[in-house]
Amino acid sequence: MPEIEDTQEADPFFKINTNRLTIDVLGNKDQSLTFIAKTKADDTYVGRVDVTVKKEPMGRVGELSYQLEDGYSGQRLTTEILRATIAYIYAELGLVNLYGVAPQTNIAAQYVLQRIGFALSDAIDGALRYEATNPRFQAI
Repeated sequence: MPEIEDTQEADPFFKINTNRLTIDVLGNKDQSLTFIAKTKADDTYVGRVDVTVKKEPMGRVGELSYQLEDGYSGQRLTTEILRATIAYIYAELGLVNLYGVAPQTNIAAQYVLQRIGFALSDAIDGALRYEATNPRFQAI
């Protein structure tokens, strides 16, 4: 994973705006993307989301990880960042599924993934794997 300082200075190829945040999109749509979130009010770095794109038999999928800076928890910023980035990923990349992993001991991380529509799919080595399917590919 690249250092935060490196990605913050890179030029984004797209910007996402939410109520409170501006999210810069960096990377390569075919391999990996980094989403850098900053406050609209004062352009302060809040957190990031990294998505690694993989090809699987059912189509392209993404492995999602995220980090929120200390001092910003409890404000639902992680939820805001993830919802915006996931909407972009589904619309622009057409990924079939997204996966996220949360430690079994981190209830907050599990709750965030559930809150944004991920469902528990597996337990691996002290962590829980959550999965979400692009609504365009869900069976009716």
